[in-house]
Amino acid sequence: MRRMRHLKPREIQGCQLALDASIPTSLYDATSGGSLVAADGAVARWEDQSGNGNHVTQATSGNRPLRKVAEKKGLDALLFDATNDRLINASISVATPQTLFAFGAAAVQGVFIDSYAPSQCVAYRGGGGDQNNKFAAVNNAVSLTIADDSLDGGLVATFQSGAATLQRGRVSASSAGAFTNTLNGVSVGNLRGNPSPLNVNYALDGYMCETAVWNRVLPDAVRLRLNDSRSRKWRTDR
Repeated sequence: MRRMRHLKPREIQGCQLALDASIPTSLYDATSGGSLVAADGAVARWEDQSGNGNHVTQATSGNRPLRKVAEKKGLDALLFDATNDRLINASISVATPQTLFAFGAAAVQGVFIDSYAPSQCVAYRGGGGDQNNKFAAVNNAVSLTIADDSLDGGLVATFQSGAATLQRGRVSASSAGAFTNTLNGVSVGNLRGNPSPLNVNYALDGYMCETAVWNRVLPDAVRLRLNDSRSRKWRTDR
């Protein structure tokens, strides 16, 4: 029996950003140029796999996450500390409708993909001790959550004018009201924007494995295939 290959986020129409920590050739020790990061080394640039060149970078050496080899299900991940680690791209702009995907796991608090603009926050909370597994649109108080404290897997969130939905695997977990925010820049790691209604600290900790952004709502069939593909790759429950 032929095994279905993994569907890569960059292969899905409308992909604006695709970051994958399991690709060692996407991790560099300088914001431009530089060398590939060795095990336990600090990551200054995480290169975008979408083809758009929307790399996320960190110029301050003390604010860089670490490359941890074979950390999550045998695959590499980036470890963000609970103080100031963050990789950013201030120029990317994705208006609604938009779809976000992320796989991560928190040690205690969480790791975000976040809008770089302080007043416009779209965040992913990858687990942790309180209010885990949450996408949130902060500046108009749209908040989506699922109740599963042990979740260690990927989430897909679709944001569009008039609705927002959070989906994992084959289940639409919850929905909330109107959403019109543009994702103005991207911050991966610690939360930059206004944290309400998340009500969590800015300093977050945990692993980020993979994240992607599309400038459209993914059809159900595509979303389900993406979830199945990522579940097989990271060997998590669907």
